[in-house]
Amino acid sequence: MKRRSAIAGVALFALSACAPDFDWRELNSVEGGFSALMPAKPRYEKRPLAGAPSVIMHLWSGRAGESVFGVGYADYPAADARVVDATRDALVANIRGNVTEEKPIVQHGLRGRELTAEGGDIVLKARLFTSGPRLYEVVVIGRRRAVKDAAAEIDLFLSSFQPYGAGPERIDKITSARTTA
Repeated sequence: MKRRSAIAGVALFALSACAPDFDWRELNSVEGGFSALMPAKPRYEKRPLAGAPSVIMHLWSGRAGESVFGVGYADYPAADARVVDATRDALVANIRGNVTEEKPIVQHGLRGRELTAEGGDIVLKARLFTSGPRLYEVVVIGRRRAVKDAAAEIDLFLSSFQPYGAGPERIDKITSARTTA
């Protein structure tokens, strides 16, 4: 385990040297049952969701470059396709946009959806996953140019989300990203 942490530390240091606006660090949520790489020091907040006040969203977010990166979870009575649709629609409505791309995705054994939405000069990239009653969301929002310029960092962030129990391939992803920076 110390070896993995050391490798991750070296890889994160190398990544931060490639993109000075990004200060990569690992976020571990024991309660949420996941880990993810955050490109800045995350701020935590929890709040009831509009339309479902008994559902609490737990969200970690941070600004890096000219974009906001967020990862979070909420527990529903049942997290199904309707919950994913409603979450997608709420995220897209927040930027007053439209979905421009959407496809199914499997990441570390979790099934979900990956989507891109645009509203004016704002671009949203998100991955939504369900596991039992839990919904996970991994989201980036920024101006079109900033999202385009940070495409590699955004992909690293979105791909870094991992539920606990998933394999060590995440370290390989970090290491390979370092060599392209």
